[in-house]
Amino acid sequence: DPVIACFGLAADELMFRQGHFKSQETKDTLWSFSKMGIRHPNLFRSVAIHLAGDEENGIPGLGLAEFSPQGIGNMAWAFARQAQLCEEVTSRSSSS
Repeated sequence: DPVIACFGLAADELMFRQGHFKSQETKDTLWSFSKMGIRHPNLFRSVAIHLAGDEENGIPGLGLAEFSPQGIGNMAWAFARQAQLCEEVTSRSSSS
């Protein structure tokens, strides 16, 4: 499917070149995945570590200072929607 392939390329770029993306581009990419119902746990984990850091591995986070309040809200929705999508898949798997 060319649409899924395009999303995959966008995810790869964001995961491997996060420092080159503006805050709005990061937020828009995450929002797009969630809006389309496309799960990508590695992408969301990667962005979370990039922004919040990973104390256990000594990776400092950049924080959310560059994001607008609306951008933070959109990102929070995108992360929450990913959790819902994961739960839906888990529910379908256990009922099969």
